[in-house]
Amino acid sequence: MRLYNVRPSEREFSFGKMSVVALGERGRARKETLVSFHAPSPTYTRGKKTSEESFYIIGVSRSGAPKIMRGEGASPGWIAVLSGKGVYTRGTYGTVYLSPDIAAATHPRTAPVQILAEGYGAFGQAGRVGGWHEFLVTLSPSSDPVIFYVRPAGGARKIERYFLVFTASAVYRVYDAERAAFEAATGIILPPSIEGWLDLADVKTQEPA
Repeated sequence: MRLYNVRPSEREFSFGKMSVVALGERGRARKETLVSFHAPSPTYTRGKKTSEESFYIIGVSRSGAPKIMRGEGASPGWIAVLSGKGVYTRGTYGTVYLSPDIAAATHPRTAPVQILAEGYGAFGQAGRVGGWHEFLVTLSPSSDPVIFYVRPAGGARKIERYFLVFTASAVYRVYDAERAAFEAATGIILPPSIEGWLDLADVKTQEPA
C-alpha cells in the first residue's frame, strides 16, 4: 500500500526510542493515539513527499493495536491519515465525512475503507474552545474512487472545506471552485451535496463474524 499524509516521528519513551505516527494530541480534553511505524520512512522535500513506495502494510501488535510495517512486495491501496485540524476558532469542530453507502460497508474483509485508529486534538488549555478528529484508515479504491469531505476546524470563513478523492493511483484535494475543472479533467463526478454523509467519528469498522 502507498502512504498518504502519514508522517512518522521518533519518540523517546522510558523503554527506548520508537518511530510512531501520532493522531490527535496529549492533554486535557484530548486523545493522543500512537501507531507504531516499523518501516523505512518516506522522504519529504519542502514539505512534499519525494519517495513513492507501495510496500507498506498494516500489521497487528501483541495487544491487538494496528502498526505500519514493510511488506514483502508492492500491494494496492492506501494507508492514510485523515485530519480535521484547522485554525484556532472558538466553537468550531474539524472532522472528515464519508458517504453512507461506503460507511455501511465497513466490514474488514470487504470494505473499501477501514478505520484503524483515531485521535482528538483541541484548542485552549482546557480543550473547550474547539477541536478536531484525526483518523488512520486503509482504502482500497477499485474502479470507483473513494471520496471524503474534509471540514477543518476554524469555520468556513477562515479555512476552506474540500473533497479528498482517492483513486487506485492518485489522491486529489478538490476545493469547490475547482470542482468543474476537476470533473472535466478526470471524469470523476463529485457529489452535489454531502447531506446525509456520516462523521467518521461516528463510523466504526465492524468486527469480522
